[in-house]
Amino acid sequence: MNEMIRFTTEKLSGLLHELSHVFLTPEDFPHVDRREEIGQICRKIIASPNNHQPSFIASLTGREMENLVLALFQSGEDQRSPEESEVLIRVLSFRMSDRLIRIIWQLYQTNYKNNNPNVPRMLGLASEATRQKDEPIPEAALLTILSQQGGKDQVVEMLNNYSQPINSFLKEYHFNKKSPLVWSIVKRFLEQCDKEFFPFNEGWILRTIQYNDVASLNRLLVNYLEKLPVDEYLEEVNLKILDKMGYPYSSEEWRDVPESLKRKFSNWNSSRLLARHLQGKHNSKYRLLSSYLPDIREIFPMREGELLILDFDKFIIADEAGVPNYSYLILPDRFRQIRDSLEEISIKTFATEGGDFPEAREFILEEAESNILQLNYRDVGKLYIKKTLDILLGKEMDMRYSKSILKKVRVSLKENRT
Repeated sequence: MNEMIRFTTEKLSGLLHELSHVFLTPEDFPHVDRREEIGQICRKIIASPNNHQPSFIASLTGREMENLVLALFQSGEDQRSPEESEVLIRVLSFRMSDRLIRIIWQLYQTNYKNNNPNVPRMLGLASEATRQKDEPIPEAALLTILSQQGGKDQVVEMLNNYSQPINSFLKEYHFNKKSPLVWSIVKRFLEQCDKEFFPFNEGWILRTIQYNDVASLNRLLVNYLEKLPVDEYLEEVNLKILDKMGYPYSSEEWRDVPESLKRKFSNWNSSRLLARHLQGKHNSKYRLLSSYLPDIREIFPMREGELLILDFDKFIIADEAGVPNYSYLILPDRFRQIRDSLEEISIKTFATEGGDFPEAREFILEEAESNILQLNYRDVGKLYIKKTLDILLGKEMDMRYSKSILKKVRVSLKENRT
């Protein structure tokens, strides 16, 4: 009994396998190779003196009609001559069917860019067949739209009015997700869609960024960065942008992105890296440093994440992991000198023998000068850090005695008396 079941199952599987080669689904046609059969049907039709007769056209088999459609899609050296094409188009106009429309739709998606005059004519035939039906198939509706001027824009508008993910739309209209037409339509859609479409189409955004060059991504990036608030940015998408383009203020790839959006993205990334390094946002370091996100040029980890560098251009703040109360402010020239060494050793190594770096408090009250300052986040230390940063960033006038106008007035008076 078991032998009989196994024999029947194997026989059925073999039969289904044979049928799959004989009867193809429309989706199979972009990959089928029937060059020999295509040549045969073209010669048969062109050579027949009856190729304009309905009886001859009706005698052509379904497979021969499939091959006729494939012939009309051929391009380059294989493209049919205008005279041959005219005969084949006339035959197709008499035999257009839903199956042929479905095949045309699949072939069009992979060949829509080909400079083949037969393609728009086939779309016109499909459109004409559609008008004669009360309920045309979805593929026919799309071919009708795409046969018109600005057809792709109309499809994009359909997507704008479609409240479900892109994949649902593609499934409903039997799109081939890997076709050039789909990639073109999806990219154009993402370049102008409203913000609510981004979260449930994240996969398409990621793939579009991955497989397109930076120059062609500008409109999509601007739309995404502009429409979504920072707290609604999609982390995987932003990381893909970083991987593709680098940091906004250190990579030329961002040159065509508006300054306001570069800053917006940079703030998001700085906040992310700072919070990860400080293990959360609910600590004094994060609260103070995050208030300066708009001033950070670049932020990056060193020493496998043990050291975080905040580059303010005029100075650098370096923060050691696991040191909750201190950071270090380093002037750019000094940072360049010790940067390579910081991959191996702590900043404290560079302090003067037997001592520490001057603190921000000493910078403010005692006008201590050093190319490295220690920032103390304990108690009032935070106030001195803020004042130091504001002075160095030009947010606040430097009112320390040696820099003040009062000192200059006193010096001037003293010189006048002498």
